[in-house]
Amino acid sequence: MSNGEVKRMVRGAALAGATLLCAPYAVANDHGHTLMTADTIMREMQADERFLFVTGILEGLAYARLEKDTEAAGQRDNSGMNCIYDWFYQSDGRTFQLIQAAFDRYPEHFPNTIVAVLINRECGE
Repeated sequence: MSNGEVKRMVRGAALAGATLLCAPYAVANDHGHTLMTADTIMREMQADERFLFVTGILEGLAYARLEKDTEAAGQRDNSGMNCIYDWFYQSDGRTFQLIQAAFDRYPEHFPNTIVAVLINRECGE
């Protein structure tokens, strides 16, 4: 199996996992489902569930950053991924609080978009 095939399999598995993680939180409405907005996450999930949901988003964005930086550099480049991890995991919970505050401030936006914007502010694109 080639390196490209392995990468495609990993990406597919990551997308499938993210889809399964989000599926139980789809809320029924007159049209069938509510979009997974930040408001939905804040209303429908407990703090521990939100933390796991956010870490799933973070892991996906960190991996995408690793792939992008590695491709641009022509060799493995962990710097952007490490910045994302440090920003989130080395903050003693402050970054998670920042993310939740952003979810409250922008309830109509998608959680992954909000997290991506906050990451870009801290670690660039």
